Amino acid sequence: MTIASRIIRKSCSICYRYLINRIIVYEACPSSVLYSVNQFNVRKATSLEDIQALIVSDDFRETAKERFQSCHTLYFISQDHREMKAWGWMANRVQHFYVYEIADMITFKEPVDVLYDFYTTEEFRNRGAYKTLLTEMVNKGTGGVRKVIYALSNNIPSRSAIERCGFRFCGTISHYTKGVL
Repeated sequence: MTIASRIIRKSCSICYRYLINRIIVYEACPSSVLYSVNQFNVRKATSLEDIQALIVSDDFRETAKERFQSCHTLYFISQDHREMKAWGWMANRVQHFYVYEIADMITFKEPVDVLYDFYTTEEFRNRGAYKTLLTEMVNKGTGGVRKVIYALSNNIPSRSAIERCGFRFCGTISHYTKGVL
């Protein structure tokens, strides 16, 4: 407990603190040369049938079902065509997008492709899988539409990879959550 917290507790019966969740938003620059690696084969799925043969949890299948119904696309890397090693989602041509990390809706001036919810298994980290997915999604996504991605402000590895792939900073969005001390 910090000194400031102790002082606040002594001076009032109910005290509040505000938790800040902050995301950094980037967009792909059309003139940038994005990272490219050919050691991974990136696959694309737009329906449950496309991932039927993959070993995934029931929770993942349920989430995928909802996202596919909203016309989102899954990009993934699987070494043996059975188990996903890295993946990310793209919401295609959206003007409104709910960001779970800040529990808020983002509204864009025109439709964009939002790249979100990436994960890389431990054995594939630091091998270029994330950068390969980003590159594939920007190059093979919806043509003529801005590509936007975000990362939590404290997720330095993700932010570094995004910047190394040629994305440029667009802004910061913060969300404040009220909690009781």
